[in-house]
Amino acid sequence: MSPSMTRLAEIIHRDLKNRLDNDNTVSVEPFNHVTILMYYQKSLDEKKNHKRKLLEFHTDNVYSTNGLFVNNKNSQKEKTVTAILTLGNERVLKFQKQLLVDNEETGKQIWEGCGGEDSFCSYFRLSNGSLFVLHPNDEIPKIRKELDSEKMDCTKSRFRHGGIDAFKARNKLSVALVFRNVTTVLTLHRETGKLPISLLCDSAESTKNELLRKKLRRFRRKRLRQADLKLKDLWRSVCTHDFDLPLGEP
Repeated sequence: MSPSMTRLAEIIHRDLKNRLDNDNTVSVEPFNHVTILMYYQKSLDEKKNHKRKLLEFHTDNVYSTNGLFVNNKNSQKEKTVTAILTLGNERVLKFQKQLLVDNEETGKQIWEGCGGEDSFCSYFRLSNGSLFVLHPNDEIPKIRKELDSEKMDCTKSRFRHGGIDAFKARNKLSVALVFRNVTTVLTLHRETGKLPISLLCDSAESTKNELLRKKLRRFRRKRLRQADLKLKDLWRSVCTHDFDLPLGEP
């Protein structure tokens, strides 16, 4: 993280430490990773945008059906929170409750959404400057007697989040700064944010050259340039509307 981002992470950590100090089910540790997510319309086709989700329902971490944290399938540290700071336009984050049920055809247990695959039980409006905190307990499969009816008191449940609908206007941009505690730290190129080639492949020089050639074949300079210009236009719009900054170069 950059010095300014590290400072922001420290401020959020200190606030959460005070708020969750008495919660022994969670470990509030200094954040060592941030992901920047941008939500905006990626297509000019209005019909596609109407059906598209900017973020599907998901869980951040993987647990077994017995509620055990699966270490080799997670990069985030167990029992740590995820803090999300929102900038720009408002987006609606939905929560979906799932039940662990038996599949009649296969005999295996599967997760099934209460009310359907796109149903949700709660939502949060994440506006400019808001801080949302995801508690790890929400994703752990377990029996929740305090929430379930008597008929369901022996059924395990979990909560997924996401279900963010596409914006109706093309000039909308919502940015999420997602702070986490991760278990692995890698060295990246300062300018590009990419892994050094030596970490991707440490075999013969010819193999490295082949890897580079494959990367170049996949590289789409024109599309990347167009996407970059679109993001700049969206960011200028957000700065003018939400931060009252003059319209100019980002």
